[in-house]
Amino acid sequence: MEDEVKDFLYKIVGEDGMEVISTLNERSASDLEIAEKTGLKVKIVRKVLYILYDHHFASYVRTRDKDTGWYTYTWTLNLDRSMEIIERKKKEAIKRLEERIKFYEDNPTYECKRGCYEFTFEGASETKFKCICEEPLNYSDPSEKLEDLNLLLQKIKSPGVKNEDHIRNQQ
Repeated sequence: MEDEVKDFLYKIVGEDGMEVISTLNERSASDLEIAEKTGLKVKIVRKVLYILYDHHFASYVRTRDKDTGWYTYTWTLNLDRSMEIIERKKKEAIKRLEERIKFYEDNPTYECKRGCYEFTFEGASETKFKCICEEPLNYSDPSEKLEDLNLLLQKIKSPGVKNEDHIRNQQ
């Protein structure tokens, strides 16, 4: 498994998840078999499997036991397209960042001094420029937020930089 893929997987599933991946990397298995082999609780194993499934790194086959009528899910790790999936996540993160940048460029925002919520002009005017905490709402200069977002966008777009942190931060 490539380091970039391993790093990305670690970021989305953590240490316990890497044990599940290690077990699944050997062969397909049910959640109960994985829990037994790793010593993890079934609840944790299932959570990891669902995360892997949601990110398209795992799939399952559901079979029904004829005697009990219960379903068994046999899970398989699918890392064939892992780099493609990571690149897609990177593109999604870039798109979300670009949308946030455009939002701050196009919309004045207002906040109270406590920083409870951020309001657009329309939202602030609906509340008569008062926050829910009763503090007055003041114009919030977007330059610092825009600078941070643009720096993050540059980092993600830079070749050779590990992008998993940035992708994870944008989920």
